[in-house]
Amino acid sequence: MSRLDSALARINDIKGGKMWERLRSELRYARRVSQALSGKHEALVEGAIERAADIAARDGAITDAAALEIERTLMPMQADCKKYKLILCGHAHIDMNWMWRYDETVQVTLDTFRTVLNLMDEFPRFTFSQSQASVYRIVEEFAPDMLEEIRRRAQEGRWEVTASTWVEADRNMPNAESVARHHLYTAAYLKSLGFTPSRVDFEPDTFGHHQNTPELLSQAGVKYYYHCRGLEGHTLYRWRAPSGAEILSYCEPFWYNGDIDGELAQYAPEFCEKFGVEYALRVYGVGDHGGGPTRRDILRAIDMQSWPIYAAIEFGTFHKFFESAAKAVGEVPVVDRELNALFLGCYTTQTRIKKGNRYAERILSEAEQLSAFARRAAGAPYRAGKFAEGWRSVLFNQFHDILPGSGVTDTREYAMGLYQQVYATANSARRAAMNAIAGRIDTSAIRTQPYDDDISMGAGVGYHVEQTVDPAPVEFGHGKTRVFHLFNSCAFDRCEVVELTVWDMKADENRLEARDAQGAPLPCQVIESGHNSYWGHDYTRLLVKASVPAMGYATCVVAPKEDIDEPIPRPNDQRVERGEDWSIENDRLVVQADPAVNLGAIMLTEKKSGELHIIDGFRFAIEDGARGMTAWVTGEDVRGGRIENIRMRRTVRGPLYNELEATAQFGRSSEITYTIGLRDGMDWVDIKAKVHWLEPGNAKDKLIPQLSFRVMADDIEASEYLYDIPGGVLTRPASRQELPGLRFIAGGRLALMSDSKYGYRGDVGSMGVTLIRSSYDPDEYPELGVHTFGLAVGLAESGKPEAFIRMAQAFQSHIASVTNTAHPGALPLEKSFARLESGSVELYGVKQAEDGDGLILRGMELTGDGRNTVIALEGAIGAALCDTHERPLAPLSVENGRISFDARPFGLFTIRVKTTEN
Repeated sequence: MSRLDSALARINDIKGGKMWERLRSELRYARRVSQALSGKHEALVEGAIERAADIAARDGAITDAAALEIERTLMPMQADCKKYKLILCGHAHIDMNWMWRYDETVQVTLDTFRTVLNLMDEFPRFTFSQSQASVYRIVEEFAPDMLEEIRRRAQEGRWEVTASTWVEADRNMPNAESVARHHLYTAAYLKSLGFTPSRVDFEPDTFGHHQNTPELLSQAGVKYYYHCRGLEGHTLYRWRAPSGAEILSYCEPFWYNGDIDGELAQYAPEFCEKFGVEYALRVYGVGDHGGGPTRRDILRAIDMQSWPIYAAIEFGTFHKFFESAAKAVGEVPVVDRELNALFLGCYTTQTRIKKGNRYAERILSEAEQLSAFARRAAGAPYRAGKFAEGWRSVLFNQFHDILPGSGVTDTREYAMGLYQQVYATANSARRAAMNAIAGRIDTSAIRTQPYDDDISMGAGVGYHVEQTVDPAPVEFGHGKTRVFHLFNSCAFDRCEVVELTVWDMKADENRLEARDAQGAPLPCQVIESGHNSYWGHDYTRLLVKASVPAMGYATCVVAPKEDIDEPIPRPNDQRVERGEDWSIENDRLVVQADPAVNLGAIMLTEKKSGELHIIDGFRFAIEDGARGMTAWVTGEDVRGGRIENIRMRRTVRGPLYNELEATAQFGRSSEITYTIGLRDGMDWVDIKAKVHWLEPGNAKDKLIPQLSFRVMADDIEASEYLYDIPGGVLTRPASRQELPGLRFIAGGRLALMSDSKYGYRGDVGSMGVTLIRSSYDPDEYPELGVHTFGLAVGLAESGKPEAFIRMAQAFQSHIASVTNTAHPGALPLEKSFARLESGSVELYGVKQAEDGDGLILRGMELTGDGRNTVIALEGAIGAALCDTHERPLAPLSVENGRISFDARPFGLFTIRVKTTEN
């Protein structure tokens, strides 16, 4: 402890009035100033402290007069004290639906803003900063008169809009397209209200930040980043993405829900000297449930502006602070890694919300892509307004207490209601777009042969909708011959086994055959025999192995075989006893799942190499919840193991698809039923599960039941794994904790994929994903009920990032189908609208430009070598690289509909394409 520290300790307990409280703060601040200036004023400060101690010892307290006398002795250092400036940013942290319903969020927002506007009337120098486009939308909808007041204060420079995202979102679970939409829609919305879009991304409470954040933000025109979590040891720093993109960032050293007191400026001298900047920053205001700055805070700040031995304090803005910080002459460190992660339970809690997010992101993107192509190919309407509305609902639910699952029951129920609206928007648009394209396809050469008493048209309405978010397989055709169009939303060709539903076909299902657009026979297999009844109609489920071009469609014709010899009917009774072989295989893989031998594990053998991979299977465990905050915080497993007491049966056998079904009870009274399926030509095994989860968390004994799935790594000593993250992939060292990922975790050539989960664990020798986790606060029963989800374990031949990404894309994005009739048209029976011809990139977004002029393509470079990237797009006659807001940056070469460019290593690309007329 220094002499000044010892001296200051002597005056901590001295009593006095208001002037003494001011002096004590000034003395502490003076000590910091002297330290920052290499002890320049140490004797002066020590003398003032000793004088205060002597007066207190003599008189028992420090009077106001004595305090003023001592303060005057410090006046020689006033100039040095005042050269350090402190910007005060008032803020109200308003959580969207954290512990309350949406109506309460609305009222909190309006009451907070009314308070702030009243304070602005009272205190002319007071400024206020507020993030999140969602709160301005609340004002516009529920208190439009207030919006004009806010706009006027913003024009005065006193109300700072710090919203660059729709909400203060989670950073690890929204995909890269969601991030783009946050910035795209927020900037456009704020402009429509008359506000200037923010160059600050204000994320004070977000629990972690993926490594591509600087890249995605810089492409959206964001220059500055404010946050509080995910980093230690730095305040001001430059955050660098793998692409090389940087944003100037500030990790709050105190907290964003602060108040105004005498300690306010203590860190300013050190901060300003260290970085050579003019201003330090303090954020204040009551938050979480709104509130914002109080009259007490403002009055204290105004008073402190008059203190002679203190920093120069001013009400200001985040933009002013960052603009000052950008001029730093001192060394600003560079951080070039992810800022993860805090509150790891948030990647595995309230799983229905997480499933809703993944599904909504997928089907909205597919709907936009199909609609964009349908507009060009068939003149169909593009529902830009409805898509934007759907995306804004998804973005709202990505708030850092909604998507992470750290809310209450009302939080979850409101989120799930929004997802239903999104599904309706996306699926109606998907169906309309596919039907529009189908209506322009020339199918006149196909002889459909209608029945006189045909009832098939319109059959299948609502079929299987409750089990998936894909449109129902409704029959729009009729007759003896059925026409199917298969749609592929991936940017590469796919040859896959596709399920078709044939309605009211008056023929023996064993006589059905499928042919492609050229009339060549396609392999097919009936998987549900007999005519199955559904609301007045019969159906047959048929598998067909078909090739579908990239971002395009193919045509498949299903009809009874003609001119074949009828087999002699024979009884199908069993004549000998056969032991069941619990194995299935396709042309690439063999799966063995004997429950008596493997006890719930699955053996996966690759035929080409002979390599054996062990899928450890489903595991039920009890987690220690003693650390509390169970939605946020994870604990060690106190007991558990693989689910072993399995009943197995074979459900599908055939040349294209084979399936086993397993059922097991576990825990108190829960049950899981899952299928293990292999499709011909696939490098992965599909596992589809339905869980009746009746395992509540135990708040009394602090126990958290959880279900997970684990795969043994290729290398039993594996020490690192590849995770799918927003905008690319990331290699992380082995960890016993769940870490955030999107579609997969991979080790070596082996990948574990999920259709709706985000918490992956890459431990030494194994990798896994948490499926259900029954936290018990703040939502007491977040998981009880029925859960469905899909998993897959697959092998990527190259083991390269782009191979895993492509496999995950195909796993997530199902080939969709619509039926048709025979009619003339301008489109061929098979067509690709766009395709990635070369380049180590993921092309994941196709949409109409916001202004309606051309198409927008979006993707990310994955490996660091984006040279010679070529995207073919029918009708392309011009293209330009753009920012996220679709503003052109640089022209690209286009020749014969092929767009060629060198993608920036690990960079985001947005391309505006000008096309010929429809």
